[in-house]
Amino acid sequence: MPPVKNARASKANAMIFDESTIVRVKVGKEPDQKTFLASEVVLTSKSEFFKRAMSGKWVESETRVVNLPNDDARVFGLWIHFAYTQQIPIMEVPSFLPWDQLNLQLLWTKNTTTLVDCTCSNAVVLAILALSQTKDSEKGWILPSKDTVKMIYEGTIEGNAARRLVVDIWVYARLGSVLAASDTLPKEFFRDISVKLMTKMDESSGRKNDIFTCNGSAYLEKLI
Repeated sequence: MPPVKNARASKANAMIFDESTIVRVKVGKEPDQKTFLASEVVLTSKSEFFKRAMSGKWVESETRVVNLPNDDARVFGLWIHFAYTQQIPIMEVPSFLPWDQLNLQLLWTKNTTTLVDCTCSNAVVLAILALSQTKDSEKGWILPSKDTVKMIYEGTIEGNAARRLVVDIWVYARLGSVLAASDTLPKEFFRDISVKLMTKMDESSGRKNDIFTCNGSAYLEKLI
């Protein structure tokens, strides 16, 4: 029999819903500005940005209001939803896959430049992989777009796991498109493609790449 599911948790991780613990996050500019209400515990446990903002050194820790005038409320809404639920609500029925990729790109950029939430970055990477493992009956595999590749390379450093993911996908499924896109893709991407091709040539001829069946764990950043 499976073990009893234990609902107990540490008191230190308890979310407090008292009004005094709520933070108002104002995102965007008028007339499109939106205000989000969120638990300080959730915000500071998920994001280094909010951890600094509420540490006592910033005025925001006293006013309990954080202003993000240059940010997109829609993208912040995706992040705060993930912070609470560990899900990224971007899928539509019927699924509009290019729109999925656009939302992932926006969330990745926001996360790497401001929020700094490694858990969210890993979730975006897995979502990109899951999207790539989707096969369209007309177009074949749904692969990372050129904009997605640029986004990842511009927001990461050499050796980043997300870079390896897009390189592996393009090498094993879209190699013929690489040269055609040479003017629009990062030079570092082409260097990594070349290294991967040399590795691929050294692989056993009987070995099948599992990029389209793997669980993605090899492409995640380690949580500190």
